[in-house]
Amino acid sequence: MNGIRLIQCLRRLPYDYCIETVGEIMNLDQINIALTEKYQTPCRDGAKRHIIFWYDAEGDFQEVVDELELPEVKLWKLTESNKFLSKYTLEVLDPNSHYLIYADFAKPDDPDNWLLDIQLYSHTFIADKIALIMDDLKVENSALRSVFKNYEKFFQSRERYARFAAYSLESYTEETIDIGVLSALAKRPTPNFEDALRVILMNSLQEEENTVWQAIVKYGIADGFWNLTEKYYGYLAPEKSLKGLLTFLMINDLSNGLTRTLPSEWQELVAAKQANCVVFLDHFMHHSADSKVYDKLAEEIEADLHFGEYLEHWDIQDYEQVDLFRAADRSIILKLTNSLLIGSEEFTKYQEIISLRKTKHYYQEFEDYYEALSWAIEMYAFRKKYKAGIPERDALMFFEAYAKEYFIMDQAYRKFCVSFDKVRHSDVLKPLSAEVENLYTNWYQAELSVKWSATVAEECSTTWPIQGIPPQEGFFQNMIQKALYDNKKSFVIISDALRFEAAEELMQRLNKEIKGSTELRWMQGCIPSFTRLGMASLLPHTTLTMQGDDVLIDGISTKDTSGRRKILQANVKDSEVVLLNDLLPMTRTELRNTFKGKSVVYIYHNVIDSVGDKGDESKTFQAVEQAFDEIEGAIRTINKNLTEANIYITSDHGFIYRRKPLEESDKTTKGDTIPHLTNKRFLIFDQEVDLPGAINLRLDYIFGRDCGLSVCVPRGDNRFKTPGGGQNFVHGGASLQEIVIPLIKYRNDRKKDERMVISKVDVKLTNTSRKITNSLFSLDFFQTEKLVDKKVVRTLKLYFTDEAGQKISNEQRILADRVSEKASERTFKVSFTLKNSNYNKTDKYYLVLEDPDEPLKKIYEKIPFTISLGIVNEFDF
Repeated sequence: MNGIRLIQCLRRLPYDYCIETVGEIMNLDQINIALTEKYQTPCRDGAKRHIIFWYDAEGDFQEVVDELELPEVKLWKLTESNKFLSKYTLEVLDPNSHYLIYADFAKPDDPDNWLLDIQLYSHTFIADKIALIMDDLKVENSALRSVFKNYEKFFQSRERYARFAAYSLESYTEETIDIGVLSALAKRPTPNFEDALRVILMNSLQEEENTVWQAIVKYGIADGFWNLTEKYYGYLAPEKSLKGLLTFLMINDLSNGLTRTLPSEWQELVAAKQANCVVFLDHFMHHSADSKVYDKLAEEIEADLHFGEYLEHWDIQDYEQVDLFRAADRSIILKLTNSLLIGSEEFTKYQEIISLRKTKHYYQEFEDYYEALSWAIEMYAFRKKYKAGIPERDALMFFEAYAKEYFIMDQAYRKFCVSFDKVRHSDVLKPLSAEVENLYTNWYQAELSVKWSATVAEECSTTWPIQGIPPQEGFFQNMIQKALYDNKKSFVIISDALRFEAAEELMQRLNKEIKGSTELRWMQGCIPSFTRLGMASLLPHTTLTMQGDDVLIDGISTKDTSGRRKILQANVKDSEVVLLNDLLPMTRTELRNTFKGKSVVYIYHNVIDSVGDKGDESKTFQAVEQAFDEIEGAIRTINKNLTEANIYITSDHGFIYRRKPLEESDKTTKGDTIPHLTNKRFLIFDQEVDLPGAINLRLDYIFGRDCGLSVCVPRGDNRFKTPGGGQNFVHGGASLQEIVIPLIKYRNDRKKDERMVISKVDVKLTNTSRKITNSLFSLDFFQTEKLVDKKVVRTLKLYFTDEAGQKISNEQRILADRVSEKASERTFKVSFTLKNSNYNKTDKYYLVLEDPDEPLKKIYEKIPFTISLGIVNEFDF
């Protein structure tokens, strides 16, 4: 007889319905209903009766089976000793009656089943949940019944069962079931022990507070969990705990990352399966969503291990590759700081260490510390180069030396202060800050300003400017007038107090962030280097005159926008003057209406001078950063909304600024003189004056022979004794920081020109072999060109995957930011660790180079490899 078994009927229903119906074990009423319905179903294929076998493996119903109420159905109890009688009764003595054959033991294997021929044309009834679950999941291996039985409470929940069933495990073994149950309790989308373990550890390292762990214990999977941690990671401990497990994993990672022997008390925890420990923690700390939780857990283990105390006695080279704990970065920062403070001069080595840390997990958190250190190192390296002092030169060579090299000290000092201000609450860099201040003020400024002042006093004692350097007052004639002759539109951005070193950084930013060609030049500023004179000198003019504190062109004041507009439009009819802050919020229509038909536009910007001179001078360097953003925003606006044009970025003057308070020796007295105009850095007289401690210049070079005016500026970086505050930020004198005027020429040619397009440097794998024979190995990479002009940094994440895209290695990073001409200095050696796994020699595996900064195409390159480790490992993930 053939027919559809009751379980097949039940299988067509959703499993959650089966759970509702069956419960933990189907009750007697439910069994009665299910069997009655089956017996009332018409027989098929010519059969005259129903025979249903019920194997109750656990004997749950042996005491109540007699209570079933099945009309016209005979109950027959099968035993180990009545098999022949059962067969004889069913086939000979009573071949017509309906029968329920009940056995309080498991169904025998086919060779031992006396009633197999009858069962083949009969039906089987299942009343226990475990059998129903196994049948529903298509688990054919009856030996796994005990495993499912152990997790019987786990499967009572519709939600848990549905998640487990959705995994659709390819094969059922005790291990895959354990991983499936753990993954379901951890609510993972796929059955993966690494993912489940991460979630378990994230919940809490204290078992009594860990809700996932409590569920693991409740549903009987704790032993399975520890078995898996032993198999996958080698974790063996007399007293196992989640904190102990994470500590074990981290010590094994340290064993791999340190270049020194582990402390003896840790060595007993080192396992043979380090690779999996390394890869697990690497994936954890780089996980997009879970890395912050990792940081908290790592801080707890770091404290338990007293890791920071060990680092005090180790060399940086011992742990420079370690990024498990913040303590590594804290220690490196402290040791580099102390090295600088005690006079150590291994500057190249220090910068290499900082460059290495840029690719590590906690760099972003400590970036301001490392940036401050890096700029301090630049300053110390400069001092080492000029240990004998900045050489005396003639004025032209001195000026050009500053514009080509010396400016880096001012830039490094500013960048140090910007970074230091962000971590000022920390005591770590405070001693270094004091030394940097001393280095900048007492050595560099003293060397530079005193020797430069001596040169100016000697060579320019009668007049200004220096021969051979374009003067600021010739800007319009030399640059804008020439562009007009060539029918080219010009936008001129004049940023008040944008000194040369800041403009150099701005130029680098524009090169890296905006399409177009960028060139930095320099001009010599006017003396005195103050706003009224600097702004006037950049406008078209034949002669300038001074009236009070105002500078006039053709009798028109240059103090404000309206006067400057009149002067510009008197010389260039189709011109306009605007404030940069008014330009930035303009709509496309407003921009076009304002600048339509204009061949010259002057854009005035005042952030640095406004903050330093009239606001809080301690925020001068922050104002420089703000100026960068606003100028870059203006250029983007012009590029996007207006026609092609040359854009010039320049300033009226630079400035001197230091953090260290002035002493009495930093101030120069004006004696009993009565200046026409008084400033902290200059005094203007209506006659020639020879003031001690000052450089005295006639102003006929700018105002004409009959002006009768002269100026005195203090030597070095001194200030004149004047009432009021604001002594640290000053301008008006003749220092190089004040009078080396930047001129950035930027052009965005809308024609296709690869030289104007920003592109990242390329990175190539140089190893010729594509075969991996060891689970720990290194690969070599090459940055094909140096960073220059429009070639910018490329950041790459590197890792290996299998053909399914699953990561099988740790993740490494390359920061391709090398500026060296030498190819040998643009190489990277990167170490990888493969998971322990059964790698197939014929399968393809891939080295993935991923650019995380790309918005769409993140995969930079994907290189196929084969893996042949020689020894087949015992497990895989």
